[in-house]
Amino acid sequence: MKDHVLVLVVAVLALLGLDTVRAFYFSQNDQGQMNQGQMGQGQFGQDQNGQGQFGQDQNGQGQFGQDQNGQGQFGQGQNGQGQGGQGWIDQGQFGQDQNGQGQFGQGQNGQGQGGQGWINQGQFGQDQNGQGQGGRGQGYFGQDQNGQGQLGQDQNGQGQFGQDQNGQSQFGQGQNGQGQGGQGGTDRGQSGPNQNQNYQQFFNQYQNREIVDLGQIGQTVNLGQISQQLSGQGLDLGQLTQSLNGQNGNIQNGRYVNTQIVRGELTQIPGTNAFAIIVNNPGMNVMIQNMAITAVTTIQKWDMMFFLAGVDTMETSSTTAMKAMFTVTKEKAVQMGKEGRVKNVLMNQLIDVLNVTKIAMASVMDSLLGQLGVAVKGLETDDDNCDQFINIDCDSSSPYRTIDGSCNNLRKPLWGRAFIPFRRFLEPAYDDGVSSPRQTAESGNPLKSAREVSFTVHESDEKIGVQNAASHLLMQWGQFLDHDITSTPIQSGVDGSHVRCCTEDLSEESRAKINMNPEDRDICFPITIPENDPMFKPRTCMSFVRSIQVSNTDCKLAPAEQLNQITAYIDGSMIYGSSLAEMRTLRAFDRGLLKTSPNDLLPEDTEPSCRKTRERDYCFKAGDTRVNEQMALATLHTIWVREHNRMARELSSINPSWDDERLFQETRKIVGAKIQHITYKEFLRKILNGPVLNQFDINPKLVGFQDKYNPNVDASIRNAFATSAYRFGHTLVRTMFSKMNQRYQGHEDMMLSRSFGNTSHIIEDNGDGVNKIVRGLVTDNLNKFDRYMSPQLTQHLFEDGVGHKLDLAALNIQRGRDHGLPSYNQWRRWCQLPVAGSFSSGRGGLVDLPEDAIDKLRSVYEHPDDIDLFAGGMSENSIRGGIVGPTFSCILSHQFKALRVGDRFFYDRDDKTTGFTKDQVNAIKVTTIAKVLCDNTDIEAIQPDAFFVVRNKNQRVSCDQLTQAPLVAWAEDPVVRRQGSQVWRISDKLAVTKTSDNFDCSKSIYRLFSKYLCEK
Repeated sequence: MKDHVLVLVVAVLALLGLDTVRAFYFSQNDQGQMNQGQMGQGQFGQDQNGQGQFGQDQNGQGQFGQDQNGQGQFGQGQNGQGQGGQGWIDQGQFGQDQNGQGQFGQGQNGQGQGGQGWINQGQFGQDQNGQGQGGRGQGYFGQDQNGQGQLGQDQNGQGQFGQDQNGQSQFGQGQNGQGQGGQGGTDRGQSGPNQNQNYQQFFNQYQNREIVDLGQIGQTVNLGQISQQLSGQGLDLGQLTQSLNGQNGNIQNGRYVNTQIVRGELTQIPGTNAFAIIVNNPGMNVMIQNMAITAVTTIQKWDMMFFLAGVDTMETSSTTAMKAMFTVTKEKAVQMGKEGRVKNVLMNQLIDVLNVTKIAMASVMDSLLGQLGVAVKGLETDDDNCDQFINIDCDSSSPYRTIDGSCNNLRKPLWGRAFIPFRRFLEPAYDDGVSSPRQTAESGNPLKSAREVSFTVHESDEKIGVQNAASHLLMQWGQFLDHDITSTPIQSGVDGSHVRCCTEDLSEESRAKINMNPEDRDICFPITIPENDPMFKPRTCMSFVRSIQVSNTDCKLAPAEQLNQITAYIDGSMIYGSSLAEMRTLRAFDRGLLKTSPNDLLPEDTEPSCRKTRERDYCFKAGDTRVNEQMALATLHTIWVREHNRMARELSSINPSWDDERLFQETRKIVGAKIQHITYKEFLRKILNGPVLNQFDINPKLVGFQDKYNPNVDASIRNAFATSAYRFGHTLVRTMFSKMNQRYQGHEDMMLSRSFGNTSHIIEDNGDGVNKIVRGLVTDNLNKFDRYMSPQLTQHLFEDGVGHKLDLAALNIQRGRDHGLPSYNQWRRWCQLPVAGSFSSGRGGLVDLPEDAIDKLRSVYEHPDDIDLFAGGMSENSIRGGIVGPTFSCILSHQFKALRVGDRFFYDRDDKTTGFTKDQVNAIKVTTIAKVLCDNTDIEAIQPDAFFVVRNKNQRVSCDQLTQAPLVAWAEDPVVRRQGSQVWRISDKLAVTKTSDNFDCSKSIYRLFSKYLCEK
């Protein structure tokens, strides 16, 4: 281990640019090279009396801080109580026993490494008596029961790496040298060399021949006796370097290290990559490989323990299961999450060994692994979410988007792709600068619990008014759109099991099977429930699983980034999926159609993704796994699958020669364009207002092209947008959702909490639930934008049969902290808005907040600099003519500008390859959400602006009076295309008069244009 540590110390110190390397390791005095004494008695800093450096005592018995009894290592005291604290039930960490006397897990009985097994059986080959690796229970690296050997040498210095006094055992081999890597069932081990095997052969096996040829020194000698075998010179390893033909190097247990590296003289070697020299040292490669394997095994052991104990489950009825079920983590994201965890475990181990800061270690971690070529299952270094590790062959001539979003930007093919890190407008504010959540106030005190902030600031909205003009459909479009562009996966357990992070949720049986609390897991960040909580007492913990962390955009661990597992572009991925595999499960592969189920509903999902209240109910499947979260969302999914199929049939009628693939891709392209148009023309105008859209130049023209594409703009989703700002819609959600008949009569009869995962609301009455819910959405007023939220979200979210539940506001705040989002004030500064220095409404205070909100924030935050972005942004007054406040308006505007300007396939670009023709663009630009609803339900009348309720000039009209351009502009026959476009323009003008006298409806071409012309 000594050589491993030295090489790694040198390498990382060199990477960190510390000039002290040379001074530390080389005091060029009369004691010789490498601080060896004149009598050859010391190595690596031992003085003439062998009293040593790195903690060896006068008898040379201690290493790295071991006392005279050899009981402490890496900072363990005389009682071996360790550094980093003892483990979960005082059994030690990294396998220390109750007295903490082992290293990396070997206790007095040598019973474990990397943490004791569940029945103290050890790990890495040790049996129940610890007889496996590092010798049979006699210490690590060969130390005997008194811990007196160094690097395995016993009291007589005769053993190494676990050899006994006769030097006959190595790496766990028995006295006959018969085992390596752990002894077998009869303590005999496995296929090890016998005592006469020469060291040339051994080191060739262990170091792939990248070592000094010990065969030149002696074929049969062991390292414990080498000082007596070197021509009688009495040399020990400390002086061996001077016996090797004058080579400028040193033997470290058989490995050759170039002393020029150790001296920190890398920059003085012309034309040489210093980093490459360091990592090409074979000792480092072996060490990192071994530690990486240990890290992978550690993660697997933790997860399996919690799974077998029933902490992590596959059941679907609990609150935790519903939360995980509606926010599914995809398999690729699961693997990426495990890799991130392994890197963190490995990084923490290296930090302990090297005694360097986490930021310093993280800054070189990925480069170190990449350059060393560490290839361990569960720890891949060629990360395909970073540009430098991927080479995508893009088809620049394709008129269609890729399904995963890649190659949208031909220069940066990963921009906007699924499974890449979120981007940042501002650098994260992790407490440790690397990955740990933001939990500390500016004063150094802990921030108040997210649940306490929630019930104090985000109170019930039951007594608060509604938006005067906006309809509930506006909220629902916002969620539907969100599921097109953002999906943040959370960590999961074995085989995707649901993780629980609160001991309170466990049975006594489960608690007895685990040796650490769920709250202490690396993937948990539970929310403390305060004693005065009005709704969640007597509980003290709300489960919260951390988001998956990956290397950031620069492919570095510091600072860590979260993952977006779907495409960033507004491309209809919630309808079609974000991978070829997902898309294939949704296609009918017939005339370009998507699959449906009876009554033209969404197809059935074979996976458990909903709550079935009746035997005949089934879960819905869509391009996004959150489709069953609540039934108004599932309704919009249904509408757009119908819209796709309606247009595919129309295109098939116009172009009978088109095959299934052409019909599907052309229809998908039009659907994505319509969603973009509705978002920028109708939705954002209500959220941000016209002036803001004009300021950011994202207001679409009424007709014609408007090419704003800029290949230098990354459209990828920013973390603050996904994690906080675009969650503004949570305050707009009503407690009750109306379901109305064809005459728009009915009552609010679908409580939100009873809609979670309950597909019966749609399936009932032969699918009439879709029609009823749509009419309710366009009739009900939107809840007002403010700090208040429906109790259905803050007190009853995913409530199960025994009363367990969650709080959405608390989850949002905790998620922001988990992602290291900077505080509200920092975002104000970034947006060039006034920054608050005090809790007041006047100058220098929280100028965009009402007095009541300021009072509430003052009661849970010490200073305005501590306010969470979600809590502050949701408390602001709305901008004039819009819905959100100034801070969220700023963040939303920047993101939606990037989504437009950075999209090579944006619908109104004048591009011959990716775009539409002028007639096609104009046909798309007459699309309204109201007409889409009309065409795909039994609704006969609706207000023209469906994002507003019926009022003033926005009265209901017949669906026939709403414009829906025919798809004749897509006809391949130029005669049909020309005549059809001409007739469509005439028919559009005649819509007001409802006159069809001039049309010969016997001609099939006219029947394509409009229901009111020929279907009366």
